[in-house]
Amino acid sequence: MLEYYIIPLFILLPGIIVGLLRIHSFDKTLKPIVFLTILNIFEIIISYYFYSTFQNTQPVTHIYSFFYIINLWWFFYEYKYTDRVILAISSMVTILLIFANTVFIEDIYIFPSNSVMLVCIYTVGHSMNALLKTIENETDIFRKGFFWFLLMNILFFTFNFFIFGTANLENNLFDKLLFSFSSILLPFAYLQYLSWTVTILINSSLKKTVYGNRS
Repeated sequence: MLEYYIIPLFILLPGIIVGLLRIHSFDKTLKPIVFLTILNIFEIIISYYFYSTFQNTQPVTHIYSFFYIINLWWFFYEYKYTDRVILAISSMVTILLIFANTVFIEDIYIFPSNSVMLVCIYTVGHSMNALLKTIENETDIFRKGFFWFLLMNILFFTFNFFIFGTANLENNLFDKLLFSFSSILLPFAYLQYLSWTVTILINSSLKKTVYGNRS
């Protein structure tokens, strides 16, 4: 079980080191991704503590959902291919719904499947919009870190939405298929962490105004 917490640390560590050393030279769009990696390091460490001490990491998941949306809101706010009005409305609505879910439906000791699905919808929607506009307006996108960040957001959270959106269906054959898909969710998460590190490493070598920044 310990390896589930150790592997992400090693994947995120290079991005965090480069991010902290060069954060003052980064454009505004890259800084939220650096803080996102730091947020996940804290989430992993605290989750391990809760698991080893209380055998329940759900309070961490509830709280992490709030901070994740806020961090992603910051990223898309700075990203130049974003409608800030739609972003603000959808972000506030998502945060309020997550709060309501924690208070009234799935308390802090229960896995917040509704909140996870809200996070999935929010992330996929804004990432898809930003990716399509990026492809339309940028050249040589495969060599730019934000492309991989947005693409992995779409793939990982679409897969997540499928897993948690269908988890309550009662069908033996489907349950077996669902278990098979769930078993590859963890490697998918590792790939997403890797995309964050790659984004930081690639964009840290670019000039400050070359790509991604709104201004």
